[in-house]
Amino acid sequence: MGYRFHRSIKIAKGIRLNVSKSGLGLSVGPRGAKLSVNSKGVYSNLGIPGTGLSQRQKIADWGNSSKLSNKTLQNTFSGIEYNVHIEVNQETGEESIIVSHAGREITDNSIIKKIKQSGTFKDSLQNERENLLKEIQFKSEVLTSISKESIELPNWELMRAELLSSKPQTYQKVPFIVSCPQKEDMRSELVQEAVNKVKAVFFKKKRIYAYVDAKLEDRYQKKINEWESERLKYEKEQNRIEQEKNKTLLNDYNRWKSGMIEILAPSQDFIETRLTELFSQISLPLDFSISFNVKDDGNLVMLDIDLPEIEDFPTKKAKQLTNGKISIKEKSEKERNQDYLQSVTGLSFFFSSVVFSASPKIEKVIISGFTQRINKATGNIEDDYIYSVDFPIAEFRELNLANIDPSVAIQQFDHRIDILKDFKLRTISPF
Repeated sequence: MGYRFHRSIKIAKGIRLNVSKSGLGLSVGPRGAKLSVNSKGVYSNLGIPGTGLSQRQKIADWGNSSKLSNKTLQNTFSGIEYNVHIEVNQETGEESIIVSHAGREITDNSIIKKIKQSGTFKDSLQNERENLLKEIQFKSEVLTSISKESIELPNWELMRAELLSSKPQTYQKVPFIVSCPQKEDMRSELVQEAVNKVKAVFFKKKRIYAYVDAKLEDRYQKKINEWESERLKYEKEQNRIEQEKNKTLLNDYNRWKSGMIEILAPSQDFIETRLTELFSQISLPLDFSISFNVKDDGNLVMLDIDLPEIEDFPTKKAKQLTNGKISIKEKSEKERNQDYLQSVTGLSFFFSSVVFSASPKIEKVIISGFTQRINKATGNIEDDYIYSVDFPIAEFRELNLANIDPSVAIQQFDHRIDILKDFKLRTISPF
């Protein structure tokens, strides 16, 4: 396939796996952009290095990929425990129930009937049906709702204001909290000491007072000196820590400030590097590629998407019947075309939001999508562009991307897209 632009990046389903307590997971993106995939779902993370600003969004929950949704439970009747195995076929929706005891299948219809009438069985069967319905719907929704996961654009003016008003943090010394010795406390200690040491029978109280008076000043001064020595030692250590911490904080601040200045007033090379980094770390449910070109000193980004093929999209649809069972049917060609239209136009908003989030200098994104089709005249597979749209930042920022229909929203911009009645997309010439 050919690319109009010189920077090309493959967007893959996965890049590398790691293992955590929640299971196998994918985590990519060292700075700025990251997409994490684990057993709990798919999360997109987009941040701006050095600013402390980031956004984490849950893209989707993974469904069970098995062709059979199944569950085993126990039911007890007349003191006998039965194992009940429920299976719902994910291709057809057909249900099978196997009842067994001590490793042997039970075929007695009266027992099976009683089990099916139990609340535990009904709840479990309904749960399996609902899980299957959600999974089939998810497989389509995760592809058709990509525009809802678009990045919320940074408030660049707020960031500029924060930069102008910013200053380095400083270390706050921890005060010395040991209390200064008190003479009266020393007196009490010496009285107790004298009671134990003075052995006289006569005039003992007078001798205790004499003992205390003789030692009080020396004892008090000794405690004061020890306390003062400890205080000076502590404050010296705090001064050392303050100097080291402030040096580190100043270095961190200078790096943050330099990064902010570079982001807020970037060169074209910086924008190209930034976009390459962001795009390289994105993973989405289908394989596709992108290429881009930064022009006009960074004010314009032109982006081409090698779109996923319609053959890769789910072909099944499901609904729950009044009897509770799941009806699974093949989608019509028109329904599949509509899913594809929603997905590929949604990608234009998703990737444009990533581009606009890379730099405040970018004022416009021209994004075009193409797919591979057989040329009926030559029999060869060729790249066919099916949409091209011009997004100015001011109008794009006004969109509530969580609520738009991307196939409709794209048409309020300067665009080239030809949608037929059956939602097929004709070939167009891109901007």
